[in-house]
Amino acid sequence: MRKFLLFVLTLAFAIPTFAQDKPAESNDKPKKEEKKIEAKAGKKAKTKVPYRFMANFHGGAGLTNYFGDLRDNPGTTIHRIGSRPGYNFGIGGNITNWLDVNLNVIMGSLAWNQNQASNDLPQNFEAKIFTAGINFVYNFKNFIKDNKAINPFISLGVSYSDFKVYTDLQTTLSDGNTYDYYYYSDGTIRSTDESSPQTDERRILERDYEYESQFTNSPIKAVSIPVGGGIDFNANRHVGVRLSALYYFTTTDALDGNSSNAFATRKKEDTGNPLVD
Repeated sequence: MRKFLLFVLTLAFAIPTFAQDKPAESNDKPKKEEKKIEAKAGKKAKTKVPYRFMANFHGGAGLTNYFGDLRDNPGTTIHRIGSRPGYNFGIGGNITNWLDVNLNVIMGSLAWNQNQASNDLPQNFEAKIFTAGINFVYNFKNFIKDNKAINPFISLGVSYSDFKVYTDLQTTLSDGNTYDYYYYSDGTIRSTDESSPQTDERRILERDYEYESQFTNSPIKAVSIPVGGGIDFNANRHVGVRLSALYYFTTTDALDGNSSNAFATRKKEDTGNPLVD
């Protein structure tokens, strides 16, 4: 089981379904008193907050990061926070005063690059992400009674994930010609195989970081388990800002084009492109 890490900064808009104040009633009607919890001797009685349903819709953006087979290999490029954008939006509501349920969709991309080392064929990938699912958010409000400005939370859910995985195997130069990458023992990338005879066509190339070759004809599908937490900042009664980090544990080991911890076997097809088996 592999995972990717998604940092999401979410701006959430809360719609209070039953939050409007009631119109003033005539003076001859007694006001309903708030229920109070009986306190032990010497302690102040606490007011019990009544449950009120609050719907919300939310959206935001963040950065994605990758953990998996390629990251464990030597010579990988490390991005501590993340390098690709991810976008989140959805709707939800509170089941209780301290537990919310949300329907979320996340779209974006995920990428990783391995540097050439020990004359191995470096691997790289970019995955287009689509994730849709449900998660439960616990906000500690049954313990934190009076904190109205900043609220911590933790979340757990389940999602359907769809990954379109690509790799960078070619580059197109200004002359209009497209060349495959051939990695040489001296650290250069050239347009012909190192074992082929020396010719003037053996050009030195540089990666263009355009991921043009798809690993599989159909997207990779998986079930994901998002686990995370963060902090909610309440701007006012209707608007809040959420800062969160989510780990998506996936049930696929092919997200990065690898099927095991070892490098995947590559072959040459009629096009000359090295592809993953």
